[in-house]
Order: sequence, then structure tokens, then C-alpha cells
Amino acid sequence: MQHFFLKPENFHGEQIEITESPTLHQLTRVLRIKTGDELMVLDNSGDEFLCRIEQLNENKTRLRIIEKRKNAAEPEIFITLYQSLPKKMELFEWVLQKGTEIGVSRFVPIKTERTQRHEFSKRDRLEKILKEAAEQCERGKIPELIGAQKFTEALANADGQQKFILHGRGDHPLLSKVITKQTSVDVFIGPEGGFTESEIQQAEKNGVIICSLGPRILRTETAAIVATGIILSHA
Repeated sequence: MQHFFLKPENFHGEQIEITESPTLHQLTRVLRIKTGDELMVLDNSGDEFLCRIEQLNENKTRLRIIEKRKNAAEPEIFITLYQSLPKKMELFEWVLQKGTEIGVSRFVPIKTERTQRHEFSKRDRLEKILKEAAEQCERGKIPELIGAQKFTEALANADGQQKFILHGRGDHPLLSKVITKQTSVDVFIGPEGGFTESEIQQAEKNGVIICSLGPRILRTETAAIVATGIILSHA
């Protein structure tokens, strides 16, 4: 069944009205949904609404809510992924898409000593990637995307019950061995070239646990997905 995130202003009691051209085009031209068909609508609160189409044309679509229920696909752990901005923007987009599918709740791009990109552009495109990924995997909420932060700023803002920074050098415990069951976790992923020793020391002073994903050095985007999967396995 198709899932769509809509804005609060689309909801009118037991009815939902859609007038946004992109959504109407997808319904009428791409999916070729017809009057009487059912689809799932979400308001980004964690609830979902089973709806039936009552009116459908290229200018406006009207739905009637049949059932409201809690979305069951949201992860039990709230993961904030502090992702060092990779040199290529498409890699960051890949992390947003796959991280959303796996279960990341908040993305915070960070700028480190070895980061070669310090800002991200086309925020509208990135938010569209998050929305479409959340719809595709039938989540109840679209993950947050925070503006780029300096590493020190991100350390100060991190408020998860457990906080981890991945470091491929040195004798550090595996993430899978040090994580315990929590409701919120922060994980810091380094850039190409990894974190500097100075940054690792700063993180440790801020209560962040230094750990690794094993003996092999992973690409920054790969490390993000592997770490997220390990954390969610402890839900």
C-alpha cells in the first residue's frame, strides 16, 4: 500500500485534501490510483491514517479517513547520526537514504579537521530524499536534518544516553561490546582519513565512548550504516 507524508493543513477532521501538484501528479499519472482505492497517509507525528479516495482529479484529491493507528515501523532507539561531511555530496545523500531506511531519527552533518566539505547545498533535495525514503520503508516519521555543525559544537549538543565515536586506529573495544540497551544513542562518524587524535581526546573528555567496528577500515558512508545497524540490534 502506498504511503504519503502530508502537512497538517491537509487534514480537515475526517477528511484530507491534497492540492499539491507533485503529490497529485504521483497519484494520478505515476501510480494511476482511482476513486475508491485505499492508501496510507501520515502526518509526521508517528500516527498513520488508512484512507479511501473519494474524489480524484488533477486539481484536487479528497480522502476520507477510515482508521487512525500508531505506526509500527519507528525504531525503539532514537539514533542521532553525527556524520562527517564526505567530499562527494552523493555519498552524504546515500547516507541519508540508507540511514532513514535502517532507522536513524536525526542526521547532523559535522565539520572536522579533515573534512573537505564544510557545508551542504540543496537542502530541499536532501529533505525530499528523507521524505521519499521514509515513505518507501513505511516509517511513521521523517528523520530530522540539522544544519552543519563544527565538531566541538556537535560534542556540546550531543545528549544521547550513550555516545560513541568510531576510531579505526588503536586498541579500542567493538561497538557491539560496549553498547547497552538505551532509548537514545549518539554516534560520531569520521570523514575520509578519520578523526584526528586531538578530536578523539576532545570526545573522550565530553563523555563519548571510543570504539571501533573491527580490524578493517571502512569508508565513512559504510561505517555509518554498519554502526546504525549494530545499535538497532540492541533495541
